[in-house]
Amino acid sequence: MFDKFNEELQEIKAKKRRSDKLKGDKRAVVDSLNKERNKLHRLKLDMEKEGKDVEKLEGFSFTGLFNSMLGKKEAMLEKEQQEYLAAKLRYDEAIGAVKKLTEEEARLKKELAELGDVDSKYIRLMKEKEEMILDMKDAATEDLLRLLEDIEDTRSDIKELQEAISAGRGAIDEANTAIEYLSSARSWGTWDMLGGGLISTAIKHSKIDDAKASISTLKHRLRIFHRELRDVEANISTVDIEIGSFLSFADYFFDGFFVDWMVQSKIVDSLEQVQSLKNRLYTTIEKLEYRLKQQLAAVSSKEAEKRNLIEAL
Repeated sequence: MFDKFNEELQEIKAKKRRSDKLKGDKRAVVDSLNKERNKLHRLKLDMEKEGKDVEKLEGFSFTGLFNSMLGKKEAMLEKEQQEYLAAKLRYDEAIGAVKKLTEEEARLKKELAELGDVDSKYIRLMKEKEEMILDMKDAATEDLLRLLEDIEDTRSDIKELQEAISAGRGAIDEANTAIEYLSSARSWGTWDMLGGGLISTAIKHSKIDDAKASISTLKHRLRIFHRELRDVEANISTVDIEIGSFLSFADYFFDGFFVDWMVQSKIVDSLEQVQSLKNRLYTTIEKLEYRLKQQLAAVSSKEAEKRNLIEAL
């Protein structure tokens, strides 16, 4: 009876911790989703404005004719087209971000629904546990129950560390993909500048398109890694990580990439920044893996202590 109760208590406690984590993730996703939707609205207005500017210059207005006579229309049109293209790229990226976040919100809702009302079950079992300890008035039993709780908490820490490491490795994989495309775009861009012709220009554009898609995915993976780091740092204070730095990179770097995506120097700068990000990801994962080893050793030690207590009862 005691073993069965204790097993049920540990199971519901693990589910409650998972539920609390999912609720926190869901709040973060909803917050990001609201921000992206607002951003999407602003970017749509910007894109429409830039589109109208292009249309004005392409039309036969008096201003257009006057600028054409002065030899400025072609240069002005090129500038407006570039601004429209940059606005459209930012808008398309925001659409992709909203789609990914919406899918993630749905996944979190589904998992929470599958867990059910774990809070009520947890409260009921904790009350039963309290009554059990009071009835037994046995110090050894109380120590055992406390140790079992500690073991379960450590196992939950291990699971969260493993999830954070997995999310970080996913971000590194996507960073490597982006680096591959940007490196290729840089090479073809250099060839293009040396007079490679239409083929080299087309390939460069294709590689930049691939890099753009990869960077958008990387931004999403960084958001997930950011949330996993938040969970780890909330429960394991000894992990010293600047969890906000990765999300800041995602929010501010990519806008700059989309503005000047065709400029060779910007391709090189983007490549260097993603490589720097990958190095920082590696450093963070090393910290997480070191802490994971500590937690695995701790749970092994506590399991041995548990066996000794049970033998002594």
